[in-house]
Amino acid sequence: MGQISDKPQPAQYSDDEVLDALNRAADLVEPRAMPLIKDLATDLVNLMVNAVVHLLDHPDDTLADVVAAQYDLDHETPEQFLSEIFHDATW
Repeated sequence: MGQISDKPQPAQYSDDEVLDALNRAADLVEPRAMPLIKDLATDLVNLMVNAVVHLLDHPDDTLADVVAAQYDLDHETPEQFLSEIFHDATW
């Protein structure tokens, strides 16, 4: 009936402590993340602009078709190009 639990009680933090911890975490991550985000944003905007130009004349083409037509890929396939931008191998 009046048992005492050996289970530790969860820590309780004030709203200000949580906010301070979140801001500190953001300060630690931001310097490394921002260059990656900036590069990705630039790549995505350029891809979108090239896609619009291409899709005006070829509205049924895929994104891989856009890349093949709009980019000088050297020895790379459109799927490899897209995988590099999106860090995803499912293209």
